[in-house]
Amino acid sequence: MMKKLFFTALFALVFMPISAQKIIVQDLESWMSSLISRAIDHHVDVNKSLGQERDLQKEGLPLKWRCDVITFTLSKKQRFLFNEMIEAFEYTGHYNPNCYSINSLTKSNPQSGTKRNLIIGDDMDRYITIGENYSNYLNVNILDNEDTTQTHRYAYALEWKEDYERNVYVRYIVTYAKIPQ
Repeated sequence: MMKKLFFTALFALVFMPISAQKIIVQDLESWMSSLISRAIDHHVDVNKSLGQERDLQKEGLPLKWRCDVITFTLSKKQRFLFNEMIEAFEYTGHYNPNCYSINSLTKSNPQSGTKRNLIIGDDMDRYITIGENYSNYLNVNILDNEDTTQTHRYAYALEWKEDYERNVYVRYIVTYAKIPQ
């Protein structure tokens, strides 16, 4: 029985797309970091704005807030990297057991979503807006594993727009906040 289960799992892993196999092993942040590093290796200029604060009063120094914004442009030849980013978001949204919300906006289907404010920290007036300057986005919200109260989450967003030459302008965002009520 155990041999049969082992071979079934091995069979499923072997025939799963390579990028999906990596996502199983790595979380979304690690996978996106790897893809962005590969973009840099392909001479893509990447701009990063990273910020976070930890609660120094609590044991383990948990996050109070976080807001990372990374922007870059991929050429038509580098589109395969962007396709893998979309696959990583979709896979995480469907298979991560801590994912509680998936949102999207597409140029071809503007009714799929609207602008969204991703809260930063505990202040509802502090946020970053997606869907405003980019015509498409994917957004997944994932409960913080470390937060035993289950009141905090990570929000991941991938925004993009294309030009007539099929260049893709990308903005990748990670925020950490109290789950809005």
